[in-house]
Amino acid sequence: MTETWLITISKFSWFAELFALAIVFALAVKNKKNSSSLVALLIMIVFGGFMREYSPYLLKITNPEYKNLVRFMWYMGFVSLDATAMYILYKSHNVFAIRYSIIAKITLLAFYAKGQLHLLRYAERMLGDTQYLQAVYQSGIPAINIGMATTALFFALAMAVSTYRNHQGKEGLTWTL
Repeated sequence: MTETWLITISKFSWFAELFALAIVFALAVKNKKNSSSLVALLIMIVFGGFMREYSPYLLKITNPEYKNLVRFMWYMGFVSLDATAMYILYKSHNVFAIRYSIIAKITLLAFYAKGQLHLLRYAERMLGDTQYLQAVYQSGIPAINIGMATTALFFALAMAVSTYRNHQGKEGLTWTL
């Protein structure tokens, strides 16, 4: 029950990511500077889209005859996407010489956590063919996606409020884009 609810919400979490991206993009254009949050949100949305399209493709080719191959493609494919997203995020910050924002740090942590869940589940399925981590895996991945989108939206709104307050000359917290 909980897994179904989380998966349903996770499918629509990209709307929050897209809204956060629009806010951060507007702030980056207004401030005329490279934005760590903008880079992180772009990577989050692009790789989230890849993962959303990769899942149904793999489900179509599910065949009991190729069980181990499909498992490998499923889990290692997601691990590869997570690792690639983390590398691109790291490399883009080095190339553009920008500091990591809170959104970028959370994005890195989320991709790392998802990669670890995929690896643990793959090891469990291949070594013991057990179902001990199934509930953790099925609820963990959507929960991380929802948490990542919600946190990104929260911090994007906080940055917008902070930028507006600073523009109005009011004292308050300042957030790094």
